[in-house]
Amino acid sequence: MVSAAKLQSLAGAWPYLLAPPMVVLGVLGGTLLASKICRWYVLVVLVGSALVLVVLSPFYANAVAAVGVQLVGMAGLLLVRVFGEPGAAPGRGVQVAVTLLAMCGVLLAALSQAASGLVLVLGVVCVLAVSGRLVVRGWRLVAAGSAVVAASWASVFWLASRASWTSMLASPGGLSEVRRKLWADALALWAAHPIVGAGPGAFREYSQTAASEPSLAMVHSSVLQVGSELGTVGVVLFAGLLVVGMVLAARSGGAGAVIGVTAWTCLAVHSSVDHLYEFWPVTLVSGLVVGLAGAGAGAGSLVVGSEPGVER
Repeated sequence: MVSAAKLQSLAGAWPYLLAPPMVVLGVLGGTLLASKICRWYVLVVLVGSALVLVVLSPFYANAVAAVGVQLVGMAGLLLVRVFGEPGAAPGRGVQVAVTLLAMCGVLLAALSQAASGLVLVLGVVCVLAVSGRLVVRGWRLVAAGSAVVAASWASVFWLASRASWTSMLASPGGLSEVRRKLWADALALWAAHPIVGAGPGAFREYSQTAASEPSLAMVHSSVLQVGSELGTVGVVLFAGLLVVGMVLAARSGGAGAVIGVTAWTCLAVHSSVDHLYEFWPVTLVSGLVVGLAGAGAGAGSLVVGSEPGVER
């Protein structure tokens, strides 16, 4: 028979084992979908799926909000793809589909304060990218996204090391005192097992706060969760996964790359103050956005007329 300790270890390991293949599946799906993204029935399927997610969502509210941010990025990529076709302009059906998709995304993002702010940033980036006013390519785009994620992680490390938080941080709608305790416990566990961590599922056993209620079993910070249970090795691998996602989203260049990297970065920033990657809809949809962005949604420059390489 399998011991209780082994079962608990397996239960703690499944989020780490599930997230990478779901991202890969999403990237592959987005890559395959990119060539047919202007077909009306594909747009209908995407919008219908978003509506079903709104109505029937059984997932953690902040994870649903994170999916909403990615849907807004997807809507931006669809417009980039339409305008990237020679002589193309979005018809009424495409306009309606993209608008509904963006609206669904915004409504979902409203479930979380962090996601609400991030979806606003992503929306502005989408508008600027589609209009051709925001062009960042190659390593600069990946470096910018990496710097933003690194800054969010550094902020979390600093906050986790504080003995108390200001009243502004602990105010309603902000970061709660319970979260401060979870972060402090995770940082302490990481310090006790700095290289490979204490093992999957160890945080719940270590933290009295985490053990007090099922909803508190996770650290509510992906980087601290990984650090406490998988150590520095796990955090380095996690950072590598994030950079690879940025590289894949940026490989097409142009407006699509900007939107894809921004959406992927928004998820990483949101997850620095929450736990999101263990929810398969989050990793699947974010992978889909990366695949759409990298497979040629607005590859290179926005094209008008029949001559390639001519910019708006």
